[in-house]
Amino acid sequence: MLTSSDRYLWLRFRSDENIEYSGFKAVYQYIPRPTSAVHQPEMDMCRIDVGGMEGWVNRSDIESHRVAHSMTYGVPLDCMWVIRVKEGWKIQLAFLKFKLEKPNDCDSNFVDVFSTQTDLPNRLKNFCGSIADSVTSTTNVLHVRFFGEAKAINSTFEALYTAFRDKAAGQGCDSDEFDCEDNTCISRSMRCNGRINCRFRWDEDECISKHVSILNSEHIIIILVIFTLILSGMCFAFVFNCTRKLIRDHRIMKEHMRQSRENRLDDVGRGPCPELHTVSMTMLADNASGSFGADKIRASMTRYSSEPPRCRDTTPDEEEPGHGCYVPTLAGDPGAARCPRPCTTARTESGTTGCTQAHTTRSPPSARARASRCATTSARRAAASSIRATSSPLHRRPRGTPCACLWP
Repeated sequence: MLTSSDRYLWLRFRSDENIEYSGFKAVYQYIPRPTSAVHQPEMDMCRIDVGGMEGWVNRSDIESHRVAHSMTYGVPLDCMWVIRVKEGWKIQLAFLKFKLEKPNDCDSNFVDVFSTQTDLPNRLKNFCGSIADSVTSTTNVLHVRFFGEAKAINSTFEALYTAFRDKAAGQGCDSDEFDCEDNTCISRSMRCNGRINCRFRWDEDECISKHVSILNSEHIIIILVIFTLILSGMCFAFVFNCTRKLIRDHRIMKEHMRQSRENRLDDVGRGPCPELHTVSMTMLADNASGSFGADKIRASMTRYSSEPPRCRDTTPDEEEPGHGCYVPTLAGDPGAARCPRPCTTARTESGTTGCTQAHTTRSPPSARARASRCATTSARRAAASSIRATSSPLHRRPRGTPCACLWP
């Protein structure tokens, strides 16, 4: 005696051809369902009917309350999809996603594909592993059954079905059909729809997608964003480094210019009598005679302004005895005169300025050094004589008058 757990009971009989007996006979009767508190509520049969030229068979098609009932009471989830297309056409079923919670455990979860009947002789495929291949029906009806126990309730799959028509030999497809180049025809509306409906993908070859642009693809957008960020970072780093280098080089150049000016000022400060180098161009021009032209005055001024005044030794024939020196002065000075070397000026009590001897710690230059530093050309002597003759600021100071003499 067998008692079913629900209002359905399946009985299958199968025999062989060896021995024949009288068979069997069974009697069944209906009994009331138990009404105890622990008894689970009754659920109707899970059946999903689909059709059309193409469509989807998805695990998500099962209602959520059925899944909740299975998880609450621990009963298996058993659903059947019935795919039906127009007469004379067949069905191709392609699994795009297949992932069972308990792979290779055919008692816990599996997917069966049947033709017109749902008995085992009409079962076309049984999938309980990790891969499911395509299935082609022999008629216009196809059944897909999913069975999963409560422990495998999270199993999932997704399949695309396509209605096709076998093309007779020597015949072609109709005007509203597309030839898949494998002796089958599909609806022309499925041409370039982004889904593979032909067995060898001929319906999607040489197609430009009309639904998804390359710039709207999520992966392309992510790649473009990352590339833009990297390029922006590189540009910012390049500009920052260049700006920092320019600022550093500018500071270095300013420091070099400052040091150069300081060194030049130090050199000028160490030079002899810088205030005596300047010759008044106006006074030279006013005192110049006709025989001593402006060109000679400029040349003489240039020489005296570019070169510091040098003391030179004179011979008794050329100058008065005493080995004095010429000292150029500005206009208004008492004049230039020779004085003993070295000397400094000193003011007496009566207010007159006298020339006194001053001994320095530095020894006088040698004769060779004086000859090389105080040698002058005949042109310079002639220019000096002409300037003195015209009462220029460069004149001889009478002997015995105060003078200022500076030696390097």
